[in-house]
Amino acid sequence: MMILSELTKVTTDQMRSILNKHDDINVFTVRVGTERISMLISHVQTVFKITAMTPVPLGPSHMLGLVNLRGQITPAISMHLKLGQPMPDHTEDLLAIGTEINGQSFALVVDEVGDVLRISSSTRIHLPTSLIPHANGREIPHLAHTAYYQMDDGLLAVLDVESLLNAHHATQAHANHAHAAHNTHHAQAA
Repeated sequence: MMILSELTKVTTDQMRSILNKHDDINVFTVRVGTERISMLISHVQTVFKITAMTPVPLGPSHMLGLVNLRGQITPAISMHLKLGQPMPDHTEDLLAIGTEINGQSFALVVDEVGDVLRISSSTRIHLPTSLIPHANGREIPHLAHTAYYQMDDGLLAVLDVESLLNAHHATQAHANHAHAAHNTHHAQAA
């Protein structure tokens, strides 16, 4: 595994504060499907290849399974599915970004890692709400992209990793509650 950063963790509020300042920011770029996106470098702990994964029956569709990240059991989250894109056909040698949000580790599965870029605040673009990204006919979670920056080759979205993963927790809690209710109903019927 390659350690990219051991910087302090950044909360969503801190991230928005950083992005709203008139300072340059450092981001780590990745490719998910045809999209090049980025996240604050402080969210990136490591980049690694997934060599083994354990499926999670009844888990949310975007959770590909559980992986071992530095001796810790970690959910592997498909960034394709989180961002409304179809999952690629290949499932061997998956590439993941290790991150930690609110004390929970995650492996964010991406297609390719890119570069660390320093982005000038003067290139930030404020998109009108009518241009909020849509995927497969449905809106991508409104907090998924915190900011957009004009680059030489197009727009670069900066993901709000914490909000994306908090949505994962909400989905998982709902799935666990539904599963428990289903089991309780069957136990009472017996």
